[in-house]
Amino acid sequence: MTDKKTYRLGSSGLANSHGLIRWAMNGYRFPKDQKQMVTVISDSWNIPREAVKALLSEAVPFTVEGTDDMPVVVFTA
Repeated sequence: MTDKKTYRLGSSGLANSHGLIRWAMNGYRFPKDQKQMVTVISDSWNIPREAVKALLSEAVPFTVEGTDDMPVVVFTA
């Protein structure tokens, strides 16, 4: 990726973004599950797969803003 962009992954009453990202990061550690983890996060927030791979592989850091019940995961990739 040449142009970096900042992404803000918000939560809803049905899904906690921080929890989902942590879950996907854990699943991404298993090579056979990587494609599915990327698909879940990419499709959920409609963001490029390369950005998701950078996030889930921990190649880029993220921060958590908002409240505990409605966190927003922020990262740049």
